[in-house]
Amino acid sequence: MASSDRAVLRPAFVRSTRELGRASLKRSRRDTRPLLDLAPGGVYLATTVTCRAGGLLHHRFTLTAVETAAVCFLWHCPAGHPGWALATTLPLGARTFLNDVRRCDRPAGSPAVLLGYALTGCAPSARNTRVLILLPPSEGKARPDGANPSLDLASLTFASLTPTREQVLDALVRLCRGRLATACKTLGISKGQADEVARNAVLRDEPAAPARNVFTGVLFQHLEFASLPRSAQSWFDRHTLISSGLFGFVAPNDAIPAYRLSADTTLPRIGSNTALYRRVLAPPMREFVGNSLIVDARSQVYANMWLPEPEKADRLVSVRILQRSVVNGREQLKVVSHHNKATKGLLVRALAAARVNARTPTALADAVRDLGFEAHIAPAAHGSWQLDVITAPLPPAKRAAKPRD
Repeated sequence: MASSDRAVLRPAFVRSTRELGRASLKRSRRDTRPLLDLAPGGVYLATTVTCRAGGLLHHRFTLTAVETAAVCFLWHCPAGHPGWALATTLPLGARTFLNDVRRCDRPAGSPAVLLGYALTGCAPSARNTRVLILLPPSEGKARPDGANPSLDLASLTFASLTPTREQVLDALVRLCRGRLATACKTLGISKGQADEVARNAVLRDEPAAPARNVFTGVLFQHLEFASLPRSAQSWFDRHTLISSGLFGFVAPNDAIPAYRLSADTTLPRIGSNTALYRRVLAPPMREFVGNSLIVDARSQVYANMWLPEPEKADRLVSVRILQRSVVNGREQLKVVSHHNKATKGLLVRALAAARVNARTPTALADAVRDLGFEAHIAPAAHGSWQLDVITAPLPPAKRAAKPRD
């Protein structure tokens, strides 16, 4: 909205069409005083500026402060275009000075209102991003600080999933408050991990923190989010969703507790988590994804929870990590596990640091190669694409120091 991240809307802001009148504004181009409204060449009549704009207001308008040249635009868009973003330059040379923005959900059919981040913190959905990265979660998690607020399901991305999340959470808590042996068997863990069962039993009261800080597996260790530049962190938060057996999908900055539940778990009275979320994820994901290029780094068990519709399959790029080795004098490529997660973490880190804006699978592959990876893109099943990233074997010392994920 303004040149400063801390800019706020001041009472001194006025709309000059009301203060001066349009006839005076037409003459003001000859004035010596600076004109701080719609365009560097002066203020245009609203009917000219807003041709084909549509929406609720008669025209787009500007609020300006007398003592500063910062400009704030408020643009009401038609409800039929909920993902429209404010352009860098409007017709006739009018510039915007919006800071970085974030997405906010709104009821279907309501008017879209785009404001500067300093005013609302809202932004277009992922349908206007060029790249959307889908990550798996990790079994390894860090319990947030006890002073943090507890889980608020309604605050998570995709509010429409709240009833399903409530259902899964209730079933998980009920399971973990019962017999320990039954809970461990259902969750696929040993009795030595009873602390995770105990934590699940009081999950509603457990402290929550951003998901990217809670997940601590190999992929997230190599992502090293905290060491990324601020612009790269913002890019990652806006261009990434993380799969979850408990929540379906979460955004990196969604506050969640440390929990234990895989997507392939079958909970009593609920059945398969995968099947449950597959039924409910399609509508919100269809709206959220739009025409984004999907970079799918999930494992197969989480990929089974959601895939785009067949007509959007050509926008899906599945990432596969292959390791080059030599066996009996012949070079071979094979899929690996630990190095797979580590390389995906490094790849996502590089994409975020470069803020890659690829529109096609081949452009994505070119960008990955430009970042120093050996990569090959090829058509895959059902019209989708597969990006193979080739990596060398890990040194023996690093293989021995494999972290738990």
